Amino acid sequence: MNCGITEVLAQVNAENALHYAPIAAEAQQLLSPAEMGELFKVLAVGRGVRPPLLGFSRGERSHTLGL
Repeated sequence: MNCGITEVLAQVNAENALHYAPIAAEAQQLLSPAEMGELFKVLAVGRGVRPPLLGFSRGERSHTLGL
């Protein structure tokens, strides 16, 4: 979500259900904790990288990793 998927979805004409519904369903699948939203984890590794990285700017959840 930090990379702007909700902003992209907001640009789609919601009044055209035939066009909007499949895109909204794909976004739901990517974001929902019951779907892919909790299945995929991302790790950023680098040298000289200045935080915050776009995808890591909000929602820091490293505490859920059980380390």
